[in-house]
Amino acid sequence: MQTIISKILPLLWLKISPSSILKSSFDASCKGNDAHLHNRPNKRSLVNAIIDFAPNYSEDEAGNIQKMLFKRLGDRNEIGGNEDSVFNLLIQVTDEMLIEKNGEPLCKYAKLLRWNMMSHKLGQDIFTTSYFAYRDCVMSNKRHYMAWSPIVRSDNIRIQTLLGKGLAENHFHLKGSAQIFDINWVSLMNDILHRHDTFSEMQASGRLFPIVLYGTNVPDTFYNEFKQAALIRTFLFAQLNGVSFKDSFTGSLEQCLTMSEELEIHTYEVHRFIDLLKYEYGRRMDKEKDGFGKVADYAIPKNLVKRNNNANLLLVGERKFLYDMFKEIYRGRKKQILDYQDLFYAYLVIKARLRAELIQVNDLVGFKNFANYQDRKTLFIKQKNIFEKAIYKMAVDSTRHNQNISSLEARITPEINPMVLKKQ
Repeated sequence: MQTIISKILPLLWLKISPSSILKSSFDASCKGNDAHLHNRPNKRSLVNAIIDFAPNYSEDEAGNIQKMLFKRLGDRNEIGGNEDSVFNLLIQVTDEMLIEKNGEPLCKYAKLLRWNMMSHKLGQDIFTTSYFAYRDCVMSNKRHYMAWSPIVRSDNIRIQTLLGKGLAENHFHLKGSAQIFDINWVSLMNDILHRHDTFSEMQASGRLFPIVLYGTNVPDTFYNEFKQAALIRTFLFAQLNGVSFKDSFTGSLEQCLTMSEELEIHTYEVHRFIDLLKYEYGRRMDKEKDGFGKVADYAIPKNLVKRNNNANLLLVGERKFLYDMFKEIYRGRKKQILDYQDLFYAYLVIKARLRAELIQVNDLVGFKNFANYQDRKTLFIKQKNIFEKAIYKMAVDSTRHNQNISSLEARITPEINPMVLKKQ
């Protein structure tokens, strides 16, 4: 049963329409567990998604899986709250697969294949942050370390001992070894202006992850969804930190998240609010140590514990945001967070959908498919900014920090002319 859940789980973040989630969030008639989509996705939409994802299932089998998933939505263990939620499914699968050692998440060796199958589609942070958030709720623990390895390792001591003796990495693809999507995403969430042309370029080249969205007939463009995600992130970050959002934003949150024209009008206000958050909350990266010297992400707090100051520092802000949201949801105490769970759900869905366009998770084969993804690796990284340097620096530094690397030979793809190649 857990195997089926971990296999089907990505559907709840890849096949459900973000616009339908946002619509349910602002629907005043929604009451009870059957109302909001984070409580209980639409039955028909979920059955269709299961059949589309796994055509070997009959409609009856898909219906049984849907019923089983709905039953699991209400399963909670040791902390308060009795609300059905898609976020409860994350607790169930991660509690079976992950353990913690010295603040680092490790995967149980016997569960590695299933972990890879599940996290490959959505990335690992949604699972590790929800796991730590729930664990810390149960143990009344405050977590300060967020710069764990981007790749969750196994708890197999023999493998750890063997790899600890040192590795020669002689086929190291530089961009392929970087946390491409995570850096692109942080770049987008902290710099939302002048992005239309880049998104139009991606939209024109077509979807690399063939997807049918259930719950809507007219899906939003990637450009509009990205702006929705940036607005949701700033709004929820303000809620978490007790910042007055309305003092800096004159638009209607509902209209901006459900009407693309309204969101376009207020884009500059969102941009100014992001700059304000950078100034008030964001940590300035150490120019000598990190080579950046600017605020990369307003969600990376100024008062970081020293242990976070490693090669994975740029990942800390998004992880902390996810962790803080999950922790408040699982505790079930703050109304100003619980009332906006659908917004958080929509944010995660939009993020997963864009990730599927930058990370090769579409299960297609062939060099052309690989090349299409390769061309998008740095699509949202503007030239001569903090993230352009981070792509290369993090690829090498994170690899050396998280493993015992005795030698490393990095490879890059050819460029359009010798001067550009030399610069790279």
